[in-house]
Amino acid sequence: MCRCFDPMRKACVAFLWCVLIASLHASERTKQTQPLFASVNLCTDQLLLELFPVVRIESLSFLSKDPQYSPNWKKARLVPSNHAQLEELFLLKSPVILTSQFSPKLLSDTLSSLKKKSVPFAYPASLSDLQKALSELGEVLGANQNVTAINASLDELVHYVPEKTVGARLRVLALGPGGYTNGSETIEHELLEKVGFINVAVEAGVKQFSALSLEHVVALQPDVILLGDHTRNRSSASQRFLNHPALRSALKRTKFVADNEVHSSCSPQSLMKRFQFLRSVYASVSA
Repeated sequence: MCRCFDPMRKACVAFLWCVLIASLHASERTKQTQPLFASVNLCTDQLLLELFPVVRIESLSFLSKDPQYSPNWKKARLVPSNHAQLEELFLLKSPVILTSQFSPKLLSDTLSSLKKKSVPFAYPASLSDLQKALSELGEVLGANQNVTAINASLDELVHYVPEKTVGARLRVLALGPGGYTNGSETIEHELLEKVGFINVAVEAGVKQFSALSLEHVVALQPDVILLGDHTRNRSSASQRFLNHPALRSALKRTKFVADNEVHSSCSPQSLMKRFQFLRSVYASVSA
């Protein structure tokens, strides 16, 4: 009895193998029809990592893997990295390479000669700027559906209206390594204002990004200082700025709050986390 079923069994096995091989070929063809993308800039690294799975990303800047600078560093470590060198970019299959407004013109011209499209991304000065830039990027990369979902989540921040404050608004200064801070025309400034703080950096005349000296920080006498991540690379002079004893000894009435998360204005997920953190800080220091 068993022997008479052998031919049928073999035929079934052969049929299943054929189905499996056909499905694998179909899957491979699908992968091949989906274009790969690459980035040579930390800002656009974050956008690609939040728009696509890693299998669609061919290469990212080397900074994307550094937890001191990149919110999405864990995911980035699954992707090969580059140093924006032409000999690296020449070997990429990606037809589109994301650059920044600060990338040299020679880079974009050379990529064009290699039949690769260079897409410069301007650093966003506001949440609405970011949403607009994302929409334009979605058109180029064919990621409109993903962009729509991300922009919908950013709408929560764009349309947020804080509760009315009683008394004077608190003056806050967000400090990063080396005394760097965010002034006007930055998303960080917009978030601080939306939460209800007054951004002291704007009072100091800071536009976009600039470093303040220790003496300048002390002279500003902020109510709150938000310290950026100063737990890594303690041998760095820039990091030691945030631990300088003069800050606390000269600013006895100032409340110091540390945020050891890495944030980026080019990472919508990171911005949502930063916004929630700022709201919690405001509620805490205002109580």
